[in-house]
Amino acid sequence: MAGHKFATDTARIGAVKGMMLETAMFEECLGAAGDTIPMPRNQGETYKWKRFILPSGTDNVWIAAGGDDEFVDEHKTAEGVTPSADSVTSTIITATPTQYSCLYTYTDKTAELYEDDIPAQEVEFAGQRIRLVREMHNYGKLKAATNAFYAGGTSTATVKATVSKNLLDKVKRDLKRYYCKPQYKALKGSTDYATYPIQASYPVYAHTDLESDIKDLPGFKDVAEYGANQTISPNEIGSWGQFRFMVAPELTYYVGGGVAVASAPTLKADDSTNVDVYPMIVLGANAFKQVALRGLNSIDANHIPHGVRDKSDPGGQRGYVWASTWHAAEITNQDWLAVIEAGVTDL
Repeated sequence: MAGHKFATDTARIGAVKGMMLETAMFEECLGAAGDTIPMPRNQGETYKWKRFILPSGTDNVWIAAGGDDEFVDEHKTAEGVTPSADSVTSTIITATPTQYSCLYTYTDKTAELYEDDIPAQEVEFAGQRIRLVREMHNYGKLKAATNAFYAGGTSTATVKATVSKNLLDKVKRDLKRYYCKPQYKALKGSTDYATYPIQASYPVYAHTDLESDIKDLPGFKDVAEYGANQTISPNEIGSWGQFRFMVAPELTYYVGGGVAVASAPTLKADDSTNVDVYPMIVLGANAFKQVALRGLNSIDANHIPHGVRDKSDPGGQRGYVWASTWHAAEITNQDWLAVIEAGVTDL
């Protein structure tokens, strides 16, 4: 009928169930870089390593600068005279694993009436979360290394530049001075067009904000130029000289940790007052170790589903997802790694 208005009934649901959106996940970098030692159970709570000190009496140093003649003279042996006996000394490095855990819960209503599998999501989150805890534990240990270099300064508070060729050369020179070996062997070039061999290398781990500055290094080679050679990590972006770079957003930085913005106006500053400072971890072979209670990558995960009745939950109304690990990491040779603290160009 002309002019008649038909009322539309209210929708019963009024929504379309869409696809599950992807959640941000991370790739473990530092956890894959250090050797993991399986610590036996029921044999104490502390793991100990021993390293012998060289005859010079200084760790990682055979001969002091300019001391070559003196070193030779000390070993001259007179006819018929027994040399004085020396003894060896050592240093002990200890690690005590700590338990880390997380707990999720859900109700029987969530499990039985909701259209999404919440318990399965909690199981996935729990495992990822504990892996991230281990990664952050390692990062905290390594960024506190005593062998530190500061871009444009002499301390965190005086950082006023970003990573540079000169700074990386200084780090490499220092590592080699103390017999630090590259962690990864050289890779041969392939027959593919515009691919290059990769030198025996030291891996560098840094925040993703540094990617642009790293790629601006003169002579930087993108991973696409490796040819058929394998990368160290899914996070690897390329190489420069004897360094191969991994970037990850969880390797956090010090907001406003550097100089005043007026002294470095081209650098990023989240607080608009002082520039942000980014640690970069440079690893040589055998620089640090990890300890896991029951062996490599040991995570104890447990799902107690709803419906399990006990005196704390007589109706079985709650389910729980638990994940835990025992973990420790220690620098085993301070001269065989370095931490660079640098700013980031404000794009």
